[in-house]
Amino acid sequence: LFRSGCGQGGQRRWPRASKRATRGMADEGKKLFVAKLPEDIREDEIKMIFSTYGNVQEVVLLGAEKSRAGQRCGFVIYETPEAARSALQVLDNVYKFRPDAQEPITVSIARPRGGGKSGGGGKGYDGGYGKGGGGYDGGYGKGGGGYDG
Repeated sequence: LFRSGCGQGGQRRWPRASKRATRGMADEGKKLFVAKLPEDIREDEIKMIFSTYGNVQEVVLLGAEKSRAGQRCGFVIYETPEAARSALQVLDNVYKFRPDAQEPITVSIARPRGGGKSGGGGKGYDGGYGKGGGGYDGGYGKGGGGYDG
């Protein structure tokens, strides 16, 4: 399994889960991790672009301390997994928020964090390299409480 973090591109290959295993993950496919965002990006800009593909419930822009220098990352949470998949298919490694951006943004389905590896914060989504406490963790380094929604 390869996980792309904030500012790094990459493809992941997911093993197929059984129907029984996926029953409890009903809203899992609604959350997208977005990396390689410009440093000066605003949540309303992200929402405007991603709303083209479905109803965006929430945008979570992670702090600069959780991102690579010169880049930001965050999460987009959709009402339906279908909307999230549509945005992923169209925007990943294609869309640039700024005309002078060196690279397009990367978009991937946010993966649920395993309870053990993150130091006790079993609830939430992991979008990068950090070792956060609970909630969302999208960057490098220390992490902490993060966003717990």
